[in-house]
Amino acid sequence: MGFNPLSINYLGFVTVFSVLLSLHMISRETHSIRKTVLLVCLLTSTVATLLTQTRANIVALIISLILLMPRNKKAFVIFFPVLIIGFLIAPGLTNRMHLDRIIHNERIGMYLTTIEVVKAYPILGIGFGMDTYGNKNLIDLRKYNEMISPEFRQKKIIPSTHNSWLDIAVRTGLVGLALFLLIIATFVKMGWQLIRDGTDEFSRDWALCTVSAMIAVSIQGMFVDGMFGPQVIVLYTIFAMMTISWKVHHNKSKVVR
Repeated sequence: MGFNPLSINYLGFVTVFSVLLSLHMISRETHSIRKTVLLVCLLTSTVATLLTQTRANIVALIISLILLMPRNKKAFVIFFPVLIIGFLIAPGLTNRMHLDRIIHNERIGMYLTTIEVVKAYPILGIGFGMDTYGNKNLIDLRKYNEMISPEFRQKKIIPSTHNSWLDIAVRTGLVGLALFLLIIATFVKMGWQLIRDGTDEFSRDWALCTVSAMIAVSIQGMFVDGMFGPQVIVLYTIFAMMTISWKVHHNKSKVVR
């Protein structure tokens, strides 16, 4: 399922989002045929997520499911044991989650190198564009790699941040990162207000699902470049879903008044 241009690392952005949507809909669907279709979607997306063997996808899926649990208890009780069993029997997955492989991961050197570049261009960054960071004529990553501790230096320079948050910081500077965090903070505030004060079940439930999806994307973004391609389309979709839930809530609030 890792067909070009959607690599295995990026596939999880789509499949984890699909799992959350399917689980959310299953607990609310009453029609048996539609419920069966949703179940097939749920299981297919779950298997695809586990077979990517990507740590970020697994962690994001588990944490987002826990956040989704309060409004989907029945579906959660049935699905979560299936997820754990799948995790245990998936080939090679438990080895990838071993603590030693996480501590000595090559991404640490990539992150530290990126941080050195951010320190060199702290305000406005190196410039927007996915090819800017890896362009040898613009940025000499070898110089910044030499600045970090010898134990973490990359033997072969990877021209990628492999981190959405560092991606934004290095390309748009701390100013750009601050503005992006402001957008996320606004999203979280809207979601929390809907979950807490939503006048109807539709708005409350979808707000919780959308916030859980944002948590998943944020976790995945800590280990993968998520600001381009299908990954960022998922992010835009999550923003749109929150906007729709917010609009529905306020329209119904006006009717009640």
